[in-house]
Order: sequence, then C-alpha cells, then structure tokens
Amino acid sequence: MYTVLHGSPPSTDSVPDFVRFPKAADYLRAFVQVSNEGARQSQLMQESVSNSYLLQMRIMRLCMSPRSFLMIRNRLVRSLVVNCVAGYFLGIGDRHLDNILIDLKRLTIVSVDFGYSLGSSMGLPVPELLPFRFTAQFQHLLSPRDTTQVFVKLMSKAIQCIAQDADEHLIECETFASDVLDQVDVHDAVSSIRAKLNGKHPLQICLIDLRKHVKQETFELVRRNVYGGMYVERLEEVKVLSPTDQAKSLVEMATNPCLLSRTYYGSTPWL
Repeated sequence: MYTVLHGSPPSTDSVPDFVRFPKAADYLRAFVQVSNEGARQSQLMQESVSNSYLLQMRIMRLCMSPRSFLMIRNRLVRSLVVNCVAGYFLGIGDRHLDNILIDLKRLTIVSVDFGYSLGSSMGLPVPELLPFRFTAQFQHLLSPRDTTQVFVKLMSKAIQCIAQDADEHLIECETFASDVLDQVDVHDAVSSIRAKLNGKHPLQICLIDLRKHVKQETFELVRRNVYGGMYVERLEEVKVLSPTDQAKSLVEMATNPCLLSRTYYGSTPWL
C-alpha cells in the first residue's frame, strides 16, 4: 500500500501574480526582476503559511509507541537519503509529490516516473535547478533534531559507497543511456555522471549541464541572478570535493530559498 504526500497551497493574498499563476516566461522574468533577497523572503513566507509537519504527523499516526516512531522515522530518513543520492547521480528530475510515494508496509520512500532522467529536466521550459527534493516536509522529519546534519552524514556515506565502484556504475549508466538517448546526449550524460563520481562541485556540474540545455540568455540569467557571479567564479578554484563536502553542497543547493522560490509551482516547493 502506498500513500502520496499532499498539502494545500499557501494563501496567495500577498503573493505576486507571477507566483500565483506563473507561466514559463514569468520564471525567467523573475530571474531579472526579483532580487535574491526578495526570492528568499517569498519562499520563507510560503513555507510559513503551510504545514511543514504533515509527513511527521502521518508517521506518528502509524506508530503504537514512541520507540516504534523513532525506528520508523530513522528508516524513512535512510530511505530518503538513498533516493536523493541515486536521483542526483542519475540526474532524475520531475520530483513533485505525485512521484514520491511512501510504502506504508516497509515505511520507505518509493520514487516513480523516471521520464526526466540523465539531466533532461534541465531542458524543461522552467529548468530544474535543484539536485533532489529536500523541502520543508523532509527537513522537519527528524524535528526537533537537526535533520540536515543527520542527512549530510548519511548522504556522505552513500556517496562514498557509490564512488568506490565508479567504473562499474559508469558502464551501467552508459548502457542505459544508449537505449534512450542519441550518441551526443549519451556522451554528455555519462560525462556528467563521471564528474559527480569524481567529486566535482555540484554547482559546477549544474551550470555545465544547464548550458547544454538552455539558450545562452537563460543561462546567463541563472548564473548571474541566482547563483551569483562571485560564487561561481570562486568555484573554479575547487577541484575535488570529499563525500562530506559534496553532501553539504548538495543539501545547501536543495534548501536554497532562492532556487526553491524559482522552482515550477506545480512541484509545490514550499512543502
């Protein structure tokens, strides 16, 4: 038996029109007309009027005792880590809440619908800039503990395990990509996965992949107005990240309000 995590959208009384009923062009306009501070405040406002504890409350209802709740919650967090790490390396996008299920028998996260994989979601009308979904519901899963700290620790171990068998994983990914992509796209997809396995900074990889899928104008808007030119320039000095630093960088990107507020509305990035 599976359940889908849903929640009501926030009140839109004080939300600008382009956030309320956005089109693809509106997101690109937001890169220019909305400052990073304005985007951050908008995201935090949306989160503040939403219930960020729906998932935790749902898990609590399934438990007969505090001990069972702690065991189930820890299992769910580990399952989430595995899904996020695998999704990052395989470039799986379109992670809205209809594509993230919970197995109520095993209490694990189940991802479905891999139509946008190998980084292809970068080519959507609204490019997906987040490495995986780690929105408020998941951030508060371990509350009052710091979920992010636990998440980074578990994620670094998962990244390290995957990197140990990097050559085998690359062969498997290349075989899969060859069945669904043409030769040029296969080369790009495998190069991106190799960079991830080699510890390249996630933001560098994101920018390289984005440049391949969008017009130069769109790329420059994202680079300058979201990530920030100075930050991007400093990345050139970064060669290889440790698994822990990779995990920290990925979580930082996934929880960045400036990116979340510019994410497609249908993915409910405030939940």
